Amino acid sequence: RRRLGAALEALSKERFAASFAAPVDLAAVYGYGATVALPMDLALILRRLEGNYYRGARALAHDCHLIIVNCLKFNLEDSGIARQSQRLASALAEV
Repeated sequence: RRRLGAALEALSKERFAASFAAPVDLAAVYGYGATVALPMDLALILRRLEGNYYRGARALAHDCHLIIVNCLKFNLEDSGIARQSQRLASALAEV
């Protein structure tokens, strides 16, 4: 878990992952809360990992995938942030 946590923390500092490192500011991003039922970000995943929330790898993978799903649900498919989410997905697959 420590190694995984360190890898996720390092990943969250990457430029392409910056938009996914912390929760979406619901006051600043109009409509996000109405569109995305279960917001997810790397900081929440790290907190859950440190708190032994995950019972297995599948649950952790689900939350990682949820970041990407939420991004693609809210943003246009060809937007910059959607492309960043695809880079994040590739990087998460390597962790």
